[in-house]
Formats: sequence, structure tokens, C-alpha cells
Amino acid sequence: MMFSFLFVFLACKSPPNTAIPEQPMMRYRIEEASSDVGRLVVEKIPKAQWDKGLYNATQELLAALSSPVARITPESVQVATARAGFPGQARFAKMLNGGEFPQTLVDEIIRDCPNNTVDVALAKRSYGDGSTLWLIGWARHIVEIDPIPRQVPLDGAIPIRVEIPSTERGYLYIAPPDQPIEIVEILPEAHRWLNDFHTPGPYRFELVTDGPDGPQVALLFSLYVDEDPPSPKLLFPQEITLLNPKEAEEWLYQQVNILRRERGLRSLKKFALFEGVAREHSAWMATTGIVNHSIAGVTPGVPTHAARLAHPRAKHYENVVAAGSAEEALLMTIDSPGHFRVLLCETCTHISIGAALEPKLSGHPRIFVTWEVLEFPQGEPLPIEKLNRY
Repeated sequence: MMFSFLFVFLACKSPPNTAIPEQPMMRYRIEEASSDVGRLVVEKIPKAQWDKGLYNATQELLAALSSPVARITPESVQVATARAGFPGQARFAKMLNGGEFPQTLVDEIIRDCPNNTVDVALAKRSYGDGSTLWLIGWARHIVEIDPIPRQVPLDGAIPIRVEIPSTERGYLYIAPPDQPIEIVEILPEAHRWLNDFHTPGPYRFELVTDGPDGPQVALLFSLYVDEDPPSPKLLFPQEITLLNPKEAEEWLYQQVNILRRERGLRSLKKFALFEGVAREHSAWMATTGIVNHSIAGVTPGVPTHAARLAHPRAKHYENVVAAGSAEEALLMTIDSPGHFRVLLCETCTHISIGAALEPKLSGHPRIFVTWEVLEFPQGEPLPIEKLNRY
């Protein structure tokens, strides 16, 4: 067994017998699953619903796999979900077995989404030797969004309306091609017009809601300005170079500053004093398997520990991630406009990175990374002298 883990329309009457191609849209497409195994998945997962767009993305990813051991990459997920018009933050996992129902994949979704409504989809491929490759996709269904065009003309405009609970706020991060990341507040039930589409290429959108349970990524999707979405690439098996955590940290320091210099931003200086607490937080995430800024009953998070270690306090802009390699960790961070914006903080001057591998006896261990992008409004923090008691 293998386990990888309100629109305004301008309309005119068309000539008789003239077919008008349907404009691809970004939207949820909730419907009943068309197969017995799909209906079984929905039945087994609490608050699950079948989404046709997510199913189309799952099928496209399955077709792109040249073999059962080929890896699903962040780029392939972005292309597949964009082409399918699925607006949520989708995750995918696969399993190769003898054809039996992939309960392990279902259990993974139940652990990941214990209290949320969740969109699901499942596709499979059978081989001549009797084995079956299962590929499952899922995403937490946190908000509702009015349909929007997947493709936008140059200098065009689109309205966006998202249903957010009245107790929450929504922040839309927009990453244009090679331009600074913008942030727009989205109010519950209100329309916002977006019209800054002045550069051709893909625009990445991420909606983060902030409510009683803290920030959540509610939407993650791409729109294409004056161009078509790319075709999916065939995914081949490849060896992943897993750097040791120290080497990964050094590589990530270099890559962050390359990205910043490419955008006309100053490089960040390495702040060694906070490396230890960042590394410790990554170790706690690797041990528990929980990717979060704090872990209940385990650690309050890096800013708290850093405040006990040094004075004056720093302003922390933090990213955390788990990935198959340091390169994948960086790609996943860039793929999220909200997280990428942290790395491109204009007022920040320093950075501390800590990495750790998960304790795993077999298979490919994941690397957990904590990024602390820092601003020192009261001056550079210095170690707090411990009291000597005799």
C-alpha cells in the first residue's frame, strides 16, 4: 500500500442556431456523486458534500500521473483547480492498493476537517495487475462565493461577493504577476469591484477570514488575465533531495532574499538569536504533526518564547509549513498570497528560520519550517541576562 498525502450582465440576442461557448467560472458546484464509491465517501465523512469542480481537478491530476509513485506538486494542484474552476483551498492524497475502498484516505480527511463542512471528490485508475490507484481531493467549505469569470480581459473588472458570517472579517490577498501583493477587506454580503488587471498573466487570490477560531484560509484560486490557463504537465517519478534541517535553513535564507531582490526589496539580515526558538517550534510541529502558530498544551508559539528570551519585543510576521522538501516548502509559501506577503514585508529588516524533520522510521519524512520575518520598532532585541541567585 502506498499513501502520499450579484453580477451585472450585458446581454444581446444571438443569431438563430449560433452556439455560444460557456465562459469558465470559478464557483462551487455541489451535486450528488455519480458513482457508488463517491456516494460512500460522502456518507463516511461528516458534513461532506461532492463538488463537481473538485472532481474534475482530481481527474485531471490523476491523468497527469505517469505512474503511481509520481508526486503531486504544488504547481500541478494550482493548475488543475484553476482549470476546473474550484475556488477552495484543495488538498490531495493518493493510495495504491488491491482495489478495496481507500479508508485510510477517508480517515485523513476526517482528521483534517473534524468540524467543518468539507467538499470532497474521488477518482481512481485500475491497472492490469489488479492494483488500483485512488486519488482523493478535499477542501474545507468555509464561505460561499458568487461565480466569477476564470478569465479576465486586460484592464477589465469583476465583482466579487462572499458570504461571510457577520461576526467575522475577510481579507482578500491578491498577487498579480511580478507586482506587490495587495490586500482588500471583504465585508459580509457586500460587493467589491476589482479592476486592477493591467498586467497579463495569472493572478493568485487568497481569502482569509478572521473569527472566533482565528484566521482561516477560506478561498484560494487563480484568475487569468488576457491568457488561457496553462495545460497540465505530465508528472514523472522523481527523487526528492531532502536536505538536513541546517542546510535547508541556509538554502531558504538565500531564496527569500533572492525573491525580495527580484521585487526591488532590500535583503533581510539573518537574526540568529531567534533561530533556536523557531527551530524548537518546528520540532514541536514535527513531533505532534500539527502545523500551527501555537499548539494547545504544548507551546504558546515563537513570539511568546522570544519575548522571554530578549528585549525589547520584536514584531513577528510568521509562516509555518510542512512539506516534502525545502523547495516544496518555499513553493507552497509562494503559492499562498497571504503567506508570500509575509516574506515580502517592506518594513522588516531581519529574519529567523528554523527547520526540523518529523520523527519517522520508514518512508519519506516531511520537513517542518517556521519563518519569523522581523521588525524592530524599539531597536534590536538583546538577550535578557538571567538573575544569578546564591
